[in-house]
Amino acid sequence: MAGHSPRTARNETPLRRADRTFVELLQQRRVTRTGVRILFAFLLSPAFASHFEELDALQRVTYVGALLPAVLAAALFAAAAHRRTAVRAARGRRRTGRRRRGAGDGRGLRRGARGAERASRP
Repeated sequence: MAGHSPRTARNETPLRRADRTFVELLQQRRVTRTGVRILFAFLLSPAFASHFEELDALQRVTYVGALLPAVLAAALFAAAAHRRTAVRAARGRRRTGRRRRGAGDGRGLRRGARGAERASRP
């Protein structure tokens, strides 16, 4: 069977399985991003408490040691989300530009403007 693609136990093609796996991975990333934000918020709140000044050096080092990985994780998730948004926006601009150029290439508007300019001359 030359044109027959192999199927898994779920009766899906390898391409559909890859799509499903990718969607599951994105969902896990969304859940993780939310968890990191909540963790970061909880770790940041003790620094504004009145008793924070009473901590000794070891406790402060432990606090900063827990806070820094959360800050790094939050920053990396934010950077990844920003990059994805920027890429989508850039793709949208390119597509929009192609549509505009494809619809008459804007030459009719320029000709019309020049014609109106000539007509307004005495």
